[in-house]
Amino acid sequence: TGVRKRLSPMGVRIVLEPSGAQAVLANSYDPSFGARPVERYLESTVVTKLSRMLIEGTLASGMTVHIEAMPTSEPTDDALLDDSLSSSVDDCNVPVTKKQR
Repeated sequence: TGVRKRLSPMGVRIVLEPSGAQAVLANSYDPSFGARPVERYLESTVVTKLSRMLIEGTLASGMTVHIEAMPTSEPTDDALLDDSLSSSVDDCNVPVTKKQR
């Protein structure tokens, strides 16, 4: 993906877990519009959070980011991605709630 290509030169690895992929699709996919809503959702949640982490210095070379689902009743800015970091792994979570249509 584009995110993977942008972070690879910085030594940051991205892993989209199956639960994360399902959560992203559940929150964004609309057959009428194809992949466009999915791309917008990824940009507004995952990419925005990763960008903030890079600016703050909490995302460093050699880290692996796991994008996975996080059970929640309502998505909030805090629930989109988990900031807790270890020395090599950052678990980023996407809320598992159905988008209102």
